[in-house]
Amino acid sequence: MKKLRAWFTVGSFAFLGSLAAVSCGSDEATGENNGGGTLDGGGSGGMEGGVIRDGDSAVPTGEIGRACVTDAECGDGLTCVPRDDVDTLGGAPPNGLCTVACENDDVCLEYSQNAWCVGFDNGNYCLEGCEVDSGLGVKCHDRADFLCTPVDSAALGVSCTTDAQCDPGTVCLSGECTALLMICLPRCGSNEDCASGLFCDPLLGMCVEDEPTGKGYNEVCDPAGDPAECASGICFEDYDDPSTGTCSGRCNFGNPYACGYTGEGKADTACLFASVVGGQQEEAGDLGYCGQLCDCDDECTATGEVCRPIENATLEEFWQRVGYCVPIVEGGDFTADDSLGPCAGGAPNAGGAGGAPSTGGAPPQGGSPAESGAGGAPAGAGGG
Repeated sequence: MKKLRAWFTVGSFAFLGSLAAVSCGSDEATGENNGGGTLDGGGSGGMEGGVIRDGDSAVPTGEIGRACVTDAECGDGLTCVPRDDVDTLGGAPPNGLCTVACENDDVCLEYSQNAWCVGFDNGNYCLEGCEVDSGLGVKCHDRADFLCTPVDSAALGVSCTTDAQCDPGTVCLSGECTALLMICLPRCGSNEDCASGLFCDPLLGMCVEDEPTGKGYNEVCDPAGDPAECASGICFEDYDDPSTGTCSGRCNFGNPYACGYTGEGKADTACLFASVVGGQQEEAGDLGYCGQLCDCDDECTATGEVCRPIENATLEEFWQRVGYCVPIVEGGDFTADDSLGPCAGGAPNAGGAGGAPSTGGAPPQGGSPAESGAGGAPAGAGGG
């Protein structure tokens, strides 16, 4: 799989402030199933006349999608799928989910003007809709454990070469402006989002009983091989050598606890890089990809990558890392001389993140970290 040609600029997280990024386009995020369940768009499939249904999807209008422990928290007619229920959706939603079974979108409209009927392995359920780059910074009930994810698409018959040539809410995919149906899907950041005894599945984004198998963050993989080689199902090509790759995965762009990091010790991976569907200014809840953190060049797994300084004191303190891995791009503003340099004593490549895999490792194209620091202490990543 071709890696996203994006770079990140560290401004602030949504929970540390926000991350911003620039995307140069990719075929990665199309209309494929990108998360929990079968996501077959049960009912109408969600698209009306090739555009997303009207409604203010940036602000929740019902309790569908909120975190919960009991049905009483969800309101009349809705059910709480708790964080230890692995059967209803084919995996347990992190921190619980208010929803209702449905046959089509009309059922969901009875509870919210911003909900859609989505197919999972064990049936169809109403989930909250969302918009990327809404400008409001509030989506998916402001949950760090859910992700605004494309599950369906409709080409609009307008030729394009960049997203800027398309109307707001649409992106340029395969040379044509395309409307995307965006749904708030479960996206656990680590095992900490799961009930005791369950594991965060980096492919489903939900919690499961059996520990996921496959390679973890930043481990070397074959981009032309079986995607299941990586626990997340994603292997991005290395920038300098497309015949090799590193395991990556999806993450909530505003969640500093994503990509398996629990807040304990050094982070090896973080949600750093924007997707092609992420809009012009990524917000909490937008689709991002994990990238490798580092303290020196030799720790970077991908071929030809070096450790670039984060230059953000808040992020450095939180992740206990001072850099992130990037390739040297010809003509870019970042050169090998600007890197943090070889590890002391020629330390061997640090490789993957260790522990149970979740997502990780999408190398960027370079780019300059923002000079602004993120104020305040990081908040927890639990559901809201």
